[in-house]
Amino acid sequence: MRDVPGYTPEEESEPILSGREIKDTFQRILKGQDFETDRIIEDEKGIYTWSITVPDPDGGQIEYTYVRKGNHEAVQAKETVIHVVYYDENGIPVGGRTVANYVDGKWDK
Repeated sequence: MRDVPGYTPEEESEPILSGREIKDTFQRILKGQDFETDRIIEDEKGIYTWSITVPDPDGGQIEYTYVRKGNHEAVQAKETVIHVVYYDENGIPVGGRTVANYVDGKWDK
């Protein structure tokens, strides 16, 4: 048993996705549209947060964020997911949702 607050045994069995796998998932969601990386945060196991943005046709920005399941320094997540947040032309968030969940070794949209 690990001496880490919030640790669960499921974290050990959760596959750690490579940067290539995460990028490919973003590209599938965006149907090949180009994106800019805002930030990538890693720990000793690999990437646990990766945020990208694309322009919104309405003038704002759309941010997609991959978060790996676990209790990390900058974020805590019960599941591996990709969230989307919509920003208006003033940079104010106006909505969002989960666009993909990583379940049983595959993305469930």
